[in-house]
Amino acid sequence: PPSANNVGVCFVNPVPDLVAIGDSITWYSNSGLTIVAGMGNSLTTSDTALGTYTYYATQKVNGCEGPAKTVTLTIALNAPKPAALDKSACEGSAIPALTATGNILKWYSDTLLAPLFTGATFNTGQTAPGTYTYYVTDSLPGCVSNAEDVVLSIIAMPSKPVGTDVTVCSGVSVPDLVATGNNP
Repeated sequence: PPSANNVGVCFVNPVPDLVAIGDSITWYSNSGLTIVAGMGNSLTTSDTALGTYTYYATQKVNGCEGPAKTVTLTIALNAPKPAALDKSACEGSAIPALTATGNILKWYSDTLLAPLFTGATFNTGQTAPGTYTYYVTDSLPGCVSNAEDVVLSIIAMPSKPVGTDVTVCSGVSVPDLVATGNNP
């Protein structure tokens, strides 16, 4: 199949062309590849309403048509909130990266003014025990989603339990050893 990316655009902006890279590109509007929507590397659609539209691009090499690449065009009222899960780890262990899914993801700390990182996987650099809240937004050309908050919890290493040494004489029953702490 040719190389092509899905396209997302905010409803208030012009709809961009769909683009595929390959030889002798044919665009279809159905999965059965029977309705030709256009020819060439770019396809200008007539889609302007909110929704998701699916097209299929193939390429011909030496007269043989290859498999189709599915390309979606999403026209959204607003960029959808990204999907992200909170993470936790124990102090001293590997601290997991925060991850989100979406189109153009930006990570923020306490304000949404300057992004800390752009991308799906954000390594916070935090190692000290505590609870850290970050915010991630998604965007399409011309619109940005509401922020999704993502929490990283680093749980402090518990202190050693406290126990008392016991000495007994031979032949005497040995008492239970006792330690105090959390879940000893």
